[in-house]
Amino acid sequence: MAAGLSSVSADWLLLGGSVWGRPEADALAVGGGRILAVGSRAALQGCCGARTRVLELHGGALWPGFHDAHSHLTLGGLCLSWLDLKGVADPEELVRCVARRHAGLPDRRWLLGRGWDAEGWHAPPNAALLERAAPGRPVLLYRSCGHVGVASQAALVAAGLEAGSGDPPGGRLGRCGGQLDGRLFEKAVELVAAAQPEPSLEEWAEGLRQALALGAAAGITRYEDDVSPGLDVWRALQIYARLEPIPALLRLWIRPEIAADAAELTALKAELARRPHVELGALKLFLDGSLGGRTAALLEPYCDAPGDRGMLRLEQEELVAHVGAAERAGLRLAFHAIGDAAARQALDALDAANCRAGHRLEHAQLLAQADIPRLRRRGVSVSIQPTHFAQDAGFALARLGPKRLARAYPWAVFEREGLPLALGSDFPISGLGPVASLEAAVGTAGRALSWQAAVAAATWGAAWVGGMPEPVGRLVVGAPADLVVFEGPLSEPAQLKTARVRWTFSLGRRVFGSG
Repeated sequence: MAAGLSSVSADWLLLGGSVWGRPEADALAVGGGRILAVGSRAALQGCCGARTRVLELHGGALWPGFHDAHSHLTLGGLCLSWLDLKGVADPEELVRCVARRHAGLPDRRWLLGRGWDAEGWHAPPNAALLERAAPGRPVLLYRSCGHVGVASQAALVAAGLEAGSGDPPGGRLGRCGGQLDGRLFEKAVELVAAAQPEPSLEEWAEGLRQALALGAAAGITRYEDDVSPGLDVWRALQIYARLEPIPALLRLWIRPEIAADAAELTALKAELARRPHVELGALKLFLDGSLGGRTAALLEPYCDAPGDRGMLRLEQEELVAHVGAAERAGLRLAFHAIGDAAARQALDALDAANCRAGHRLEHAQLLAQADIPRLRRRGVSVSIQPTHFAQDAGFALARLGPKRLARAYPWAVFEREGLPLALGSDFPISGLGPVASLEAAVGTAGRALSWQAAVAAATWGAAWVGGMPEPVGRLVVGAPADLVVFEGPLSEPAQLKTARVRWTFSLGRRVFGSG
């Protein structure tokens, strides 16, 4: 028997595949942007009308669309045009890469790049190295984590930084012999980034178009997007929407300066109410940095840097004020907290404000054992990025030592504790690949989630953590028709290695695939 309105003419009828979570079904009907019916091929024939488009799945798997619970989509799209430094093996290769890009750029144009990782190099890159590669040019290159960077002397000058400049609150300027050496940590990176010419809205829109196309091909139908500071995202989206419809739902995260201005927040909510495919998400607070950059805030020092515990980006009094403002405004909070000191700071602030449930920890790579039960008591969800474990494998042991590493990335512990979980990519730190996230989530020894928990965290669980109502993310009648169809079966982890997306639907509209 079919569940749903089998007498209603469908826009789409998908037949002959397995339906996730519905072992009795091999067909699904879509109409008006929602799921009309789920059941057998025979039972759903009544949904087929004159305008119904029928797709034969040929044994493929029909899943809920993926919900990327943590991305920097607008920034990541722009970064697609930057110099890609992933995999650069040493400083000399970095010089060659920068020099090639330098030779092809107009004079005075900033050279931007990201993805370098100096682990294993004899020394991290510095301003002198960049001057050799691109004499006189402003250059800013982000480490793979995005929390550490290196700038050329011309970029430092453009930012008004000199030997006597003090460290910004929540950041640090690298120095050698009393002089700035171009290394930038946390908010110091933002100082230099703010000095570059702002990309045009057309550039933002084109980057967003490219990123969304990549996501649609990967089966992503919803995003939690940490919007780049200063971006007039509405005008960029307007430009995008003139070119083509937005192929996913975007839930835009905001920064504290917007939440603190009641008039601006009210105007923002009114603007959102008028726009399809865009919603207000969480208030994002950065509490620390990254493990690779040694800016993640730890309760005990780094094993490979005695005396260094990373850095907290906010004073506790300031954090408590932000938490209180979010509570009063009815906003959910998303705390970037990689180190155990940052996670504790978030929990202490929530306790001080006696917060309601519904807030979330992002990354949560290391927590003190005593703090994990506090997450449940305070009703805090956890948003994890499983692909980061493989990215950190080259330095995690050196940073944390064996005892702390054994309890780091505690995804299985979160599942046992019954904490709501969400999976995300952290694009552009990682690629827009939900299948790769699932592989890491269920395949990382000693930390793995169960198959059911991982799939839930990538679909309806991520929606629930983001504050979306049931039944978003589920293949049930009345749910938004966010769907991904794989070319073959996908009912167990071993099949992830060969999983290929054939079609993606967002709110009932096909946004990837043809035929």
